[in-house]
Formats: sequence, C-alpha cells, structure tokens
Amino acid sequence: MFGISREYLKILLLIACAVFILTVFLLFFDIWRENVASKRDKTYIYYFMTTLEETNNLKQTLEKVLALYSPKAREYQAVKRALDYLEHSIYGDYETAAWMIEEALYNKKIHETHQLAIQICIKKLSQAALEDKNTFGI
Repeated sequence: MFGISREYLKILLLIACAVFILTVFLLFFDIWRENVASKRDKTYIYYFMTTLEETNNLKQTLEKVLALYSPKAREYQAVKRALDYLEHSIYGDYETAAWMIEEALYNKKIHETHQLAIQICIKKLSQAALEDKNTFGI
C-alpha cells in the first residue's frame, strides 16, 4: 500500500490514538476546571455582595470576605493583597484593589461585580453628602 510498511502504519496509528486520547482528556479537564472555578467564583461573588449589603463599605467588605476564606485559598491571597494595597499605597484606590483580585481570580463576572459595588458605594456616598450639606461646609 503506497510503499508504507505495516510497522510504520502501526506506529502512526498508535501516535494518532495517543493524540486523540490526550485531546479528549485535556478537553474534559478544562471543562471540569471551569466548573470548579465557576463555583468558587460564584461563592466569592455571593460573599462579597452579601457583606457589602451589611457594611456599605468596600474596605470593611473585603476585610470580612477575607475572614471567610482559609489563608491557603486563592481568594484569600487575592483579597489580602488588595487590602495591603489599600492600606499601604499612596493612591489607595478601589479600582486598582479590585483589579488585583480580578487578576488573581480571572473572571469577568467578578470584574462586573466589583464595578457595580464601586458604583453603589459612590452613589451612597454622594447621597449621604447631599443629605448632610455640612460635610462640604455648605
């Protein structure tokens, strides 16, 4: 058959089978990892939003969320890094702190949740400032 030996065909078939099995394994592993990450992300978002409703303060929210995780957890490390940034940075802005968490957890829904939380807190602060004009010396 086209001048190809049987041994060579067996080796090619074996390589093709190995590549197919590896591809299927990697596909299932990727799906499994995404499901596990999705559950972890949903848990983080739930903790974050429920705590934010209680505190109405982003820093306190992050501190309480930090207490909910084990120090070895990826979420703990990300939130701890963000809190350290807020406490020790010259800027101390919440957008960068949120970005630090999002970078470690790499999820678009977490980014959207953080942006929503920042907007909510800004809105509440501006409403409180309007109610208490003495804040600005008016």
